[in-house]
Amino acid sequence: MNRIMDLSAKPFGDLTLDEVIYLHVAGRLHELTGDFHVTSSLEQILTSMRSANSRENSKFYGPAMCAFAILDQLGTCYDRRSSHLPSKTTSIKRTLQNFCGISATSAEAQHLYAFRNGQVHDASYVNRDKKGNWYLFRHDEQLSSVIKLPKVAWDGEASTLGPDTTTLVSREKPVELASNAVREIRDVFETNIADLRVRVSQPELMHQYLLWAPRTE
Repeated sequence: MNRIMDLSAKPFGDLTLDEVIYLHVAGRLHELTGDFHVTSSLEQILTSMRSANSRENSKFYGPAMCAFAILDQLGTCYDRRSSHLPSKTTSIKRTLQNFCGISATSAEAQHLYAFRNGQVHDASYVNRDKKGNWYLFRHDEQLSSVIKLPKVAWDGEASTLGPDTTTLVSREKPVELASNAVREIRDVFETNIADLRVRVSQPELMHQYLLWAPRTE
């Protein structure tokens, strides 16, 4: 991130929307305003994801859960004006299309969303969506892509379990995907901010996604 804003003399409550976006996506873990130490929850999740990914005991669930939290947060907060999305697109699918180059309507996006739901809701490698479709997931450490779709859809029956009905997911690639999404939104903010649309109010962006503590010095 080459664009650095010095906000150390400006009260938090007087920040403009662009300055709030900067604090959220700039990639600096700690910033100062005139009255607060400010931490971006986005950068904190990134730090947690990378830390979890470097430790054997936390690699099974931690990195993917952090990665999906990043994709969820970005899709909740931002859109690209140049990207045309169907109505009622979920936040994760918004991020996949806006900042990851994966169409929101693709099978890859749907399977990643189902994987996220299984992992986040009950730490499961199986998910059933609202339409009754079943998804079965396993990790493949040799996978060169984020996800490999099954040859045939799984019907939820034990008798059809097997390689052909299993969606393969890389353990490492979701971390890369989330990291790349953050890099992409930072690039849009720095080089083409007119293409960035905030989907939440400025107070929500300030209070829900920025962590602050009073300055003492």
